[in-house]
Amino acid sequence: MLQRCFRKCFIEHPESVGENYFTHGIKALYFGSILFVYGTCEVLHAIVPGIDIFKLRGTTSADQLENLCDQLRERKKDD
Repeated sequence: MLQRCFRKCFIEHPESVGENYFTHGIKALYFGSILFVYGTCEVLHAIVPGIDIFKLRGTTSADQLENLCDQLRERKKDD
């Protein structure tokens, strides 16, 4: 049972998007870091509504999140 759990978590899951453990970890860190930055920008905007980092960059948080979601969807399609 423990071996099955290990295989499912560390081998089958990364393989489901065509990656190995290390590649999957790097990509997960990338997406997690982006989400952390986006979240920090939104918290700052919630505290000081006049500060909108996304608007300063000529975009919106919704557009950037949609782009990020598209990247995640594409990973699944490549499998």
